[in-house]
Amino acid sequence: DDLRRSRLTVFFRLLLALPHLVWLSLWDLVAFFAALVNSVVTLIKGTPPESLHRFLSTYLRYRLHVSAFLWLVANPFPGFVGRAGSYPVELRIAPPAPQNRWSVFFRWLLCLPALLVATTYGALAGVVALLGWFAALFTGRMPLGLRNAGALALRYGSQTHGYLYMVTESYPYTGPTRQDGIGILFQGTSTGNVVQNNFLQNQGSFLMNTVAGVINYKLSPRTLLTVSPMYRYANTTDKNQANYVANGHDYGTAVAVTRALTPRQNLGITYTMENLRAANVPTAANTHFNTAGLFYSYQLSKTWLFRGQIGDEIATYSGGLPTVNTLAGGATLVKSFTRSVFAIAYMRGNTQQNFITGQIGDRGDISYGIHLTRRLGWYNGGGYYRETGADPRTKGSYGASSVEFNFVGNLVVFGSYTYMFQVSSTPQLLSGTRNSASLGLKWEPRALPVH
Repeated sequence: DDLRRSRLTVFFRLLLALPHLVWLSLWDLVAFFAALVNSVVTLIKGTPPESLHRFLSTYLRYRLHVSAFLWLVANPFPGFVGRAGSYPVELRIAPPAPQNRWSVFFRWLLCLPALLVATTYGALAGVVALLGWFAALFTGRMPLGLRNAGALALRYGSQTHGYLYMVTESYPYTGPTRQDGIGILFQGTSTGNVVQNNFLQNQGSFLMNTVAGVINYKLSPRTLLTVSPMYRYANTTDKNQANYVANGHDYGTAVAVTRALTPRQNLGITYTMENLRAANVPTAANTHFNTAGLFYSYQLSKTWLFRGQIGDEIATYSGGLPTVNTLAGGATLVKSFTRSVFAIAYMRGNTQQNFITGQIGDRGDISYGIHLTRRLGWYNGGGYYRETGADPRTKGSYGASSVEFNFVGNLVVFGSYTYMFQVSSTPQLLSGTRNSASLGLKWEPRALPVH
């Protein structure tokens, strides 16, 4: 809509919504039992019955209309029947379609992560509504950012209930719709050096907690500002290594400005700041990494994607140690086939995980994955890691292969084998060859779209 809000209806919004809230509570009760019947019938027949699908769709639409009115996402007073196309905020619901019976049987269990996310979004919507109430009361308009944040919460909540009530088999989607400069250069990487994945396995148990976020602000239709703060705490439980190098804190921020040159080309500038505070490690007790650079991405064709970045990294150490100035950057080349993807990547000066050190490192990886069937995938890869500079230095290489079966929804059964060789001069890390096999279950959101 045009974001205009009536001050009178904004002031009395909760009072005006009371009849709808009472009526919606009755709908909730009926919809709960309808969803139970729908689950049983869908489990037996493999497809939701059209009558129950139509009723639950109307219920979800009415629930959305009331929530949008209450949370100031929309202005008109909604109707009481959830009629399609009758409100500015609307749902698009596909007709009944076959659903996997395993997915139906475990639906309530599979939906738990989405319900937790929806609860968080609900809290966000409450804050947005409160802020929007004051803004609309004084200005007569709902701020665009608050309106869109409320719409996001409504969207995810509706998708979650649609999945839970068997209206659709599509799992609620939480990912962004654009791969920006941070996504290209800093999604999971930044400056410094903390090693992850198949590299630098330690002697003891390891615990790490990471909090990170991405904030986007569109400066213009073609220019995007992105800020990504991060905090990480690492600790070992190996009592034999009292001065374990991984104990400490790691926090920083990455900033990028992305300019869309064409629909297939992006150019931008980036800056990252990172601070390491590791316990009992002179070279990482209070180390600062600052990197400034450029990045460029080009969708060469429908099946070829190139991404590259280059910059200057300055490492400042405590204790009178000399400052290090070095080149940082990397490149990625991705080739997509009908049922498989090949990728090769190199990164220098990237922060990883599992072992904190003040040294700068570089890494190379190559991977190939193929979908053998709609649910079965086979993924292979290899690579190396090393600290830059002269020996003695920590370095390693690996080769890995895994098979994944999409059991139901986003739940995956996997088995993997990894060969890893590493050399390290510190007693906290393993040296030599290690073979490992894993078998388990994992759940993860849908893969992010590449733009």
